[in-house]
Amino acid sequence: MLHRGAAAGPRPFNSCLVEAHLQARNKHPAHLKRQRCRTIHRSACGAGDITTCGSNTVDALNAQLLYEEHPPRAPNFIGPIKVIEMPGKGRGIVASADLKPGTLLLAVPPVAYLCEVDAPRPSGETLVDEIIDKGLWKHSWMQSLYDGSYQGTSMPSLDMPSVASGSNASTREVLDEENSPSSQRAGTSSGATNSGGPSTTNPEAACMQSGFSPEDKTRIAKMTKFNCFGDNREDDALCAVSGRPSAGHIGIWGPFAMLNHSCAPNTMNYVVDTANQGIMVVRAAKAIAQGEEVTISYMGRPQLRPVGPRQVKLLSDYGFECDCQRCLQEQALEEKLGDLYEGLWDEVSERRRPEFDEACLTYAETGDEEDLQALHEHLQASMTQLLGKLQKARVAPNARLAILGSMFELFELKMDVELALDYTEEFVYTLGTATKAVQAVSPGSDLAVSLASVLIVTQARLHGAESPQVAQGKALSDEALLARYGPIKDDALKSQLRKANLTMYN
Repeated sequence: MLHRGAAAGPRPFNSCLVEAHLQARNKHPAHLKRQRCRTIHRSACGAGDITTCGSNTVDALNAQLLYEEHPPRAPNFIGPIKVIEMPGKGRGIVASADLKPGTLLLAVPPVAYLCEVDAPRPSGETLVDEIIDKGLWKHSWMQSLYDGSYQGTSMPSLDMPSVASGSNASTREVLDEENSPSSQRAGTSSGATNSGGPSTTNPEAACMQSGFSPEDKTRIAKMTKFNCFGDNREDDALCAVSGRPSAGHIGIWGPFAMLNHSCAPNTMNYVVDTANQGIMVVRAAKAIAQGEEVTISYMGRPQLRPVGPRQVKLLSDYGFECDCQRCLQEQALEEKLGDLYEGLWDEVSERRRPEFDEACLTYAETGDEEDLQALHEHLQASMTQLLGKLQKARVAPNARLAILGSMFELFELKMDVELALDYTEEFVYTLGTATKAVQAVSPGSDLAVSLASVLIVTQARLHGAESPQVAQGKALSDEALLARYGPIKDDALKSQLRKANLTMYN
């Protein structure tokens, strides 16, 4: 997705337009066996079928999203949020009430959606073809999406219906109702084929039949590029708990597309593919004050880089420079930290990681730990130097954690070395600091939940299941679980989710 305040010049349509902007994980988990793959097109709830806030409703929906393999119908839930025009950003979403961590903000079906069970996500080009082939570009949400220009865009209402990709009766009924002037902005004509008529599997032929030009196809591709979300898997822990296979997925969710980026977002999101419905779930991962902007991260793993590499990534992929609080804090500290900060990140990612791989090979072949020990000493010295700089600069605790969150590759490599050397106590200290840092900048992420789960198990081995150290680990875990899954009243379920996150992501 593109930051709504950024402007992008026109460019010709090409097959890489969408692919380069997907929020997809880099690899498919090895534990998932590749079974028969199928692409699934489906529809969700119909027009006007919006559920709003209510404690009983939210409790039931939370349980449905956590427990049930086949819920009876797709939810279309909108929490206490609203779309507004934001100075310098265009449209965005703000909280319409004070929000606690774990509050459900969205549980909505997609406008367009494709998935493959037990396989990586379908391609972005395939989603563009599906949108054209099924006539989904006529949907009011599609017409309101940012396409690189604000010409013709409108201020959407979050209670507009969302409709998933598909060719069954419920999809056709909604699309047939939406023969509005806004639909004509996509280049349709009186002879355009709607999705209720015969469908063609050839997108180019669909373009010809519908009467719009290659420029219109480029616009649809741009809307998809700037607003789609894709991932190679769902939340594997939820899949394990509910007994469902994981699905690689890609789609567009109208209300979700209104959320702007922050490098330290106050929400988390993932797709729950229960009953093949592709529900986008968004929760408050931190306390959010009424009127405060509700944000997500567009980046995935690059979110854990220093500010310089993050800005390069965002400018390259999305066309804007981020001015979130985390970026401004880090930029203000650059002079105090000198070359140590980003220089250390470059060193770890470009030099020390290959050194670790070579040292592991040497250890496996000869049993010689000398190279691993030397690498650990270097990493420990670098960590000590960084922490000393932060203390000398009198960096506030929150900003300090944000800086450490930007150096996760250093923590990760140090933990890998400590595990290889069986330095358990050092590993636990590094892991505890890394868990707090990741939760600070990426609250409720699968990584934060996983790290906390590993911390509990390791502390229990060192100090016993009833030790204060395990209690501290559980407190970190509870914070991450609340942000990701909402309030969990069932202790057995909480234990299952911890165990599943430990198994799936460790």
